[in-house]
Amino acid sequence: MKKRQFTIKMKIITGFVSVIFMILVISVLAYFSMKGVITYQNDMIHKSVLANNIVRLVGQVPDAESKYILDQSPENKQVIDDMFIAIDENLAQIEAMITAESTIDSFDSASLMLESYSENNDKMFSYSNSSDMVTQQKLMKRYAGLVQ
Repeated sequence: MKKRQFTIKMKIITGFVSVIFMILVISVLAYFSMKGVITYQNDMIHKSVLANNIVRLVGQVPDAESKYILDQSPENKQVIDDMFIAIDENLAQIEAMITAESTIDSFDSASLMLESYSENNDKMFSYSNSSDMVTQQKLMKRYAGLVQ
């Protein structure tokens, strides 16, 4: 058997092609790794925006309740109901994005707190006496502080 002898030119070309191939493989791996990181960061940013919307809405509810206590019109009640609908929509969007078990547990805790907040809000509407409403509204302000 005759061994094939590579010329210097062939050795240089083979080395150059192998280096280019390795750079290509590393570049493709880096691209897909960065794409995964960017997707994860986009999800985190979206969840943070939704959570901040919830905090903002929870902070606005006590003021809307004060307006309702002073003027118990259906429009003022609808404003509060719309806030709670928006809170529920934001919660549903966050829940759809959650995958990790530890995050699910934290989400469930926050969700239960917001559910209790909503129930206390409904309780305020059940009162006919303004002083009872004010007492319940003070409690709602404390809940809002806990959520924030």
